[in-house]
Amino acid sequence: MRTAKDPAVKNLFGYPKFNGSGLGNLIWIWAKCFVWCKDHHTEMIAPGWAQFHPGRFLKRDIDLRFYKGYFTNKGYTKGLAKYYKLLAYGSIPSENFDDTQHNITALKKTVVVFSGLGEFTPLIGRHKEVHNELLRIADPHCLPAKQAHSFIAIHIRRGDFSKGTVEDLRNGKTNLQIPIEWYVSALRVLRKETGSLGKVILFSDGTDEELSPLLLESNVERSTQNNALKDLLQMSYGAALIASRSSFSLWASYLGQIPTVYYKGARPWHEDIVDPGSGSGLEIEWDDDTSFETTFIKTICTRLASGKEA
Repeated sequence: MRTAKDPAVKNLFGYPKFNGSGLGNLIWIWAKCFVWCKDHHTEMIAPGWAQFHPGRFLKRDIDLRFYKGYFTNKGYTKGLAKYYKLLAYGSIPSENFDDTQHNITALKKTVVVFSGLGEFTPLIGRHKEVHNELLRIADPHCLPAKQAHSFIAIHIRRGDFSKGTVEDLRNGKTNLQIPIEWYVSALRVLRKETGSLGKVILFSDGTDEELSPLLLESNVERSTQNNALKDLLQMSYGAALIASRSSFSLWASYLGQIPTVYYKGARPWHEDIVDPGSGSGLEIEWDDDTSFETTFIKTICTRLASGKEA
């Protein structure tokens, strides 16, 4: 790791280059660039958060994934300086950059470009830093009122996800809808084993008709914020998360270090991104004919209790 006094860092800049993905994927790219820039004590060139997907307008999707005005990029290189550096300096993909293989002091000014998801591993254990930075650059209108673990969060991805078979889901095939019946079963078992019939907040780009089996359950309300970042941050404050197989669920789980339930075969990352402490894992793949582990339930009960006291 280089220090701020190292003159070589003046030759380096990090740049998260986005590719039109959803918010979870954009944050993934940004976060890796942020951690790299922090470790190298160098500047980040501001990313372009606003996305435009004409097809979503034509299909009248609930979530247009525009993201304009979500972030201030405060402290990052912006404006004319941003475009000058991107045009005038050399660049190298982040996956090709290695401190041990490059003589940084001999390099001309270089932009290290982060694009594509790649590994989540560099972010594991650094959730506090990433969370604080995300809150720092978020526009204030995107910050929800913090609810200290007083609810269970459910995230259901529909939109551009297609229907698949149970076999496809079990085999880890991506971009597939998880059956609504599974979410209902997971919620019922979670409530039974925690002994709590408290508030549940449902976050989804699906229609009320698609989500009706869950909305008919007691004390379940749907988020109506119409702001993906605000939803993501609010999800991260939950006592537990019943998740979809998406980076959006992954980020809520990671930022809030939340006990998370995934469909069997649908966990989006193979390593633990939630620190289990001294207990067993807090990210589980669950079949609807089994009970949850005792440690998992105890952790959720503790979080629910702390929310009631807050």
